[in-house]
Amino acid sequence: MVLHYYQHQTLLLLIVDQKFLY
Repeated sequence: MVLHYYQHQTLLLLIVDQKFLY
């Protein structure tokens, strides 16, 4: 459960990072 939540947060952060980069 915790891992799943962490994975989702990481994915969101990656998406946000990409949006900021572009």
